[in-house]
Amino acid sequence: MIMSKHLASSIRYGAIFLLYFGAGLQPATANEVTSSAVVEKLCKEQSEEMLTDMGVAPTAWRAQSNNSKDQFSIEGRWTTRAGVYIVECELPYKGNEESIELKLIKE
Repeated sequence: MIMSKHLASSIRYGAIFLLYFGAGLQPATANEVTSSAVVEKLCKEQSEEMLTDMGVAPTAWRAQSNNSKDQFSIEGRWTTRAGVYIVECELPYKGNEESIELKLIKE
């Protein structure tokens, strides 16, 4: 099973964005990310939230960075009561927190 954080966020927050743009208001600007450690933290927090929402109780987290010249790339691994989940996160250098791409894959 593969789940994309963008899809879940789009569904969950779609109505909020419509309200901002419909009323002519600007949403708050996300912080620019310049550190691999920040990307790993975002990856861990967002994937933990997704797994908790799925009811599988994440317990142990491991991660490593595989950054390229253009983007941060984190591969993480959660141990849960339902097995192991692989987490892949990518974010362009100097991208904002909201542009993180997260994939959750059941091993």
